[in-house]
Amino acid sequence: MLINSIEQLKESIGGIQQTMNWRTWKPFVQQAEMLYILPAIGQELYDELSEAQTLSDKQRTLLDWLRMAIAEYADLLGGMRLVLHTSDAGKQAPSGANMQSPGKWMIVAARKEAINKADMALEQALQYLESNKANFTTWKNSLSFTLSKELFIGSATEMTAYFPAARHSRRIYLALRDYLRKAEKFYIKPLLGDALYTSWKNRLVADNPGWTSA
Repeated sequence: MLINSIEQLKESIGGIQQTMNWRTWKPFVQQAEMLYILPAIGQELYDELSEAQTLSDKQRTLLDWLRMAIAEYADLLGGMRLVLHTSDAGKQAPSGANMQSPGKWMIVAARKEAINKADMALEQALQYLESNKANFTTWKNSLSFTLSKELFIGSATEMTAYFPAARHSRRIYLALRDYLRKAEKFYIKPLLGDALYTSWKNRLVADNPGWTSA
């Protein structure tokens, strides 16, 4: 795992004023890593980071971004489950003399904030990987890297450059990815022709694409 203790989780999420138990939060951290981080960076890089005994400066910076994303995704995944007490009797809302359940607007705002922070942190991690791919050969040689170069617009950051409403949101990019693929197939490929289209696709995964050359 990339977050291995409650201390690391607290450092990454910030603003924690109450006691948190690692046994309680560990499942949500695992879910966050499996559902969001693994598909984004690939199994190879995930294993390298989680098993590394000594991290390079580049790896440490990347891990900071990833932990920020994991913490927010874990908060998103575990928030409602922990607000409601679950037992054989079903769901119950906790109540007490010194605390009460948050109002609906607070829950909605907290979930929206967690989603936005998590998506932005993960997108920053992916952009850091792209900018420093020479230092992450495990990722550069992985299937995950190849898939990230599958489309001409390969990230939320690139999409935002042409469609500002995307706002660097990886969630929006993933939702539109199939439509981008269809746009390439039905509009770009017929316009370029098979030979040029294939040539440009091959350049996407090259170290130096050379877009200024013929």
